[in-house]
Amino acid sequence: MKISSIYNGRLYTMPIPSQPSNVEMEFINRILSKSNVSVDITRLDSIDSSEDYDMYRIFTKGGALSLKFSYDYDNKHLLKEIKNCKNLNTQNTPEYIDGGVIEVGEKILYLLCKFHDGEPIMEVGRSYISTEIDLFLEAYKNLHGQSVGRLTYKGLNNQFVKDSNMRDIFGDEQIKAIDANSDFSKIEKLISCLKKEINSLKSKLPDVTTGLILGGATPSNVFISREGVQFDDLRNLCKGHVFSDIADMTLSFCFSPLVEIDIVKKFCSSLGVDYDKPLYDLFYAVELRKKCISYLIRYLKEVYLYESQRVYEIVRIIDEFSLSYERMCKIPAFKENREFIRKNITEPVLEDGPNS
Repeated sequence: MKISSIYNGRLYTMPIPSQPSNVEMEFINRILSKSNVSVDITRLDSIDSSEDYDMYRIFTKGGALSLKFSYDYDNKHLLKEIKNCKNLNTQNTPEYIDGGVIEVGEKILYLLCKFHDGEPIMEVGRSYISTEIDLFLEAYKNLHGQSVGRLTYKGLNNQFVKDSNMRDIFGDEQIKAIDANSDFSKIEKLISCLKKEINSLKSKLPDVTTGLILGGATPSNVFISREGVQFDDLRNLCKGHVFSDIADMTLSFCFSPLVEIDIVKKFCSSLGVDYDKPLYDLFYAVELRKKCISYLIRYLKEVYLYESQRVYEIVRIIDEFSLSYERMCKIPAFKENREFIRKNITEPVLEDGPNS
């Protein structure tokens, strides 16, 4: 079976995030009133609602701001992003204004930053990086030379593997629901197999870093504006090798094999890194398996933890999955289970069609 983007030749009607309500506007104003700056909102856009935090873009007469907040005031990912934002000194990341724990009826954790008045690559088009590679490389090079802490790529992967424990994510009721529609044990075994492969592969990676890496760039968290490229998601910044970021972006931005090779060589030339295809292939193999695990768990969370309330997010996950499908079929464990994955997890959208 060959899968292309689920949007090709199809029409969907689905709920999408609406403009912030009056209640949301009032709540955001309460957060801002507790900050150390005076903000006069002219427009408020809801950008994202992720597991770690909600994100809003605030427009003022003086420019654009981003506000991220979590009801979990101990959220380790947002705490790390606040720390990284404070320590960075580059125009290609949001500029820290204020952040921390405040009380607005209940304790929340928030981060307020200056933000480019731009659009995410998701809106501009995934091909932006390949067509405007010089601008993207300039921004990446600025970030790559920064330093924010001691976390390494190895540590980031260890945390990813630990956080992918299915029985820590889903409770008994969710497991029963998954079993009613699919096979929880089979999914768990597949993910366990992929994690073992990740551990085996990363043990072969040399302990070499080229600089600061993003650890997870997506079309939703890279923004384009007149000021250039801005990297918004700073949760996974760590010391690592640029090859891991290129491999991750190849999958997230759906580069063709020819574009992938061209971008690897251009990154190497720009950053003064030796082009080493066997080493790149090792990083790619790790990132491909991480991406596969991520798609499966994200989808299951949306359906069984969040009860399919965010249909737009489910469709986004499945579209990303469909665009990476052929690459993931190169993983033996995935290829062996591809019909099970398609029929039991993503069949509502990825049903057989004329091109199957």
